[in-house]
Amino acid sequence: MSETNASITLADRDRPFWVGFHSVPYVGPSRMRRLLGHFGSLESAWNAQRQELARILDERGLRSLIERREALDLDGRMEGLQRANVTVVTLLDDAFPRLLREAPAPPPILFTRGTFSDFDEQAVAIVGTRRMTPYGREVTARIAGDLARAGVTIVSGLALGVDGVAHRAALDAGGRTIAVLGGGINRVYPSGHRQMASQVSDSGVLLSEYDPDSQADAPHFPARNRIISG
Repeated sequence: MSETNASITLADRDRPFWVGFHSVPYVGPSRMRRLLGHFGSLESAWNAQRQELARILDERGLRSLIERREALDLDGRMEGLQRANVTVVTLLDDAFPRLLREAPAPPPILFTRGTFSDFDEQAVAIVGTRRMTPYGREVTARIAGDLARAGVTIVSGLALGVDGVAHRAALDAGGRTIAVLGGGINRVYPSGHRQMASQVSDSGVLLSEYDPDSQADAPHFPARNRIISG
């Protein structure tokens, strides 16, 4: 087996454990990175003994992890994601956006629907008010459409107002667009943008750091802005 193929196999084998740790309360991105550094893989960390895990996790995180790994069927979880056409991209995958990896506090995993492209290296984020003036709508559509036709990927948050207009203009121009959600990609918010979300995933990427079945929540929206900017 070549070195490249071996690394792909190891990454795929470790992917369910990234999903597992992502679902554990009180074990956030920084602790996931420490676990990875200590154990060499999240598979080894997931299966580690309590006393070894206690070197990295506090009592609350340790208790949460033990309860979660006893209750979670990782194989079943990954099969469910596959059936829902959801791809898991980890921070260590080549497919993880390079600029986002370099941003402060990048998410450890992304739940995605669609396909990243090398063209996404040239991207512009367009976000703004949900209550637009006619002039604002016209200018947003013109800027987003012109950029998309020039080969620039339009990144936004699929919200009402500026976000939706920017996505729509990119789609109408035949360009690429990426939508970053403040909830799960199986529960598109706002619901009126579900058809647009489907079109985005057909020609770009729909993504979220949150569980695909989670509801949008107010604190998620400021957090997702770092992904849009990254």
